[in-house]
Amino acid sequence: MRSIDIHAHISPEGYIRAVEKEEDWYGVGGLSHRFHRAVPRTMWTPEQRLTDMDSLGVDVHVLSTNAVFYCYDADAAKVAAMDWECNDYVSQLTKDHPDRFAGLANLPMQDVAAAATELERAMTQLGLKGAMIDDHVNGITYDDPQFFPLWEVAEQTAP
Repeated sequence: MRSIDIHAHISPEGYIRAVEKEEDWYGVGGLSHRFHRAVPRTMWTPEQRLTDMDSLGVDVHVLSTNAVFYCYDADAAKVAAMDWECNDYVSQLTKDHPDRFAGLANLPMQDVAAAATELERAMTQLGLKGAMIDDHVNGITYDDPQFFPLWEVAEQTAP
């Protein structure tokens, strides 16, 4: 029987380089940098992750970036650009190691149209399996009608 870990966070390579240089990355800094320094396993290389998976007998990780990258209260255009990079990174890992990694997208949920566009790209072009999102966006829960266009895209792109 295969062992699949569906909750495996990873930090994008661009973010790791920014942390190493103590630079900002799409406005993500401060708390996020401190968090990742305190929890170094979120900054593993793919090779380190595979070695750890093998040592634990885990066959597949479903990768998603950590919740500190949601940034729903930040500038939507900047977050959309960050999510694009995050999703490209996760997608590339799934292509480089298709038997070991699957992936979930990040979405700029504060801009529903942008989130719907990125979900469609992630599912149809990048090969990701879905998205990882918080339980609300700036105090608004997902039963609010403003999110209906996103749910329509989710239904249309579901495997």
